[in-house]
Amino acid sequence: MANSMNVMAAAVTAQTNAKTQRDMEKREREVLSAGTRVLTSFNSQSPPKFGGDGGPAAADLWLQAMEKIFGAIHCPVEEKVTLATYQLLGDAEYWWGNTSLLMEGAYEEFSWENFKRKFLAKYFPKTARERYGEEFLKLRQGMRFICVVVSKMD
Repeated sequence: MANSMNVMAAAVTAQTNAKTQRDMEKREREVLSAGTRVLTSFNSQSPPKFGGDGGPAAADLWLQAMEKIFGAIHCPVEEKVTLATYQLLGDAEYWWGNTSLLMEGAYEEFSWENFKRKFLAKYFPKTARERYGEEFLKLRQGMRFICVVVSKMD
């Protein structure tokens, strides 16, 4: 009787292990399929490449384009860095290779927010953002002056 109980327990354990294995394999297939769907959706948007040239404005436009695509395809946050960095070329690709090694050594998280912070620090530094902000303010003030002059002419 004890022997048949052991046999039955072993059979139940084997069935449980087999089901667990099937469930894990199914989950892996689902994750792979989801990743493939995200990549296909991303590529269908014709994402721009970025090589590090073109100055701060080009960097800002590239980052805005990435954000727009991510929103359109409902990209999972954990995929953003991988997809964006795949679009880097030349100097920018080299920069990211070095930066990612430094991040890895410092145990920094490879999050989208960390990527954006480091990307902007490199390609659109604070001084450039301030300068662009000042130029934008001057343009707005100039437009306001033009609107006042035009309204007085009417």
